[in-house]
Amino acid sequence: MKNLLAAIIFLCFCSNMHAQIGFQVQYQRFQDTSYILSGSGFNEFVQADQLGFGIDYAFKLKNYRVEFFPAILYFNKKINKNSIFDTELNTNITTLGLQFNTHIYFLDIEGDCNCPTWNKDGSFMKKGIFAWVSINAYNTVFKQNTPATRNMFTYGASGGLGLDIGLSKHLTLTPFAGLELEQRPVVEFTDLKAERDTKSMYKLDAGIRLGWHWGK
Repeated sequence: MKNLLAAIIFLCFCSNMHAQIGFQVQYQRFQDTSYILSGSGFNEFVQADQLGFGIDYAFKLKNYRVEFFPAILYFNKKINKNSIFDTELNTNITTLGLQFNTHIYFLDIEGDCNCPTWNKDGSFMKKGIFAWVSINAYNTVFKQNTPATRNMFTYGASGGLGLDIGLSKHLTLTPFAGLELEQRPVVEFTDLKAERDTKSMYKLDAGIRLGWHWGK
């Protein structure tokens, strides 16, 4: 693990690459829920989606249009429901995520285009469209209207398509969308106890990123 972290830091700061910093908004829609409020009396799903915000540092290979985007994301979801006994059940779900994204500009893999694409010659789609893949890890904390909290660690991989839209010489707007396959425990809240199992599930990832580029 130490060697991996050292390699990432070396790639970020010590190689001949251009760099960006980015801010993103990301929406995730779950294919299936992994935790329910059994105490609600309805056995209803707690969470179907979540909205998060993140920051990333981007860098690229020198001779090929392959770019890397390690990112930190924060999600928060509040659920308020009433049981059949008219008891209010509040659940606060907070998630911290780490993603290592790779963008591959497959139509212009040997091009010399650095983001943004705004001031570059050639086809807008050829310069801007890319396929992306990502390795992801998340830690989620559940808090109900009790002092107790519960943690859930999940991991997965995702992929999809995106498009760079150059706004100026140094700013790029990037919408993206794809699917993520996530391995996560099934958490059921029953009488303040968490019953756990493991399942694989898909979720939709979509978002928009604003990147600021510096360098040549």
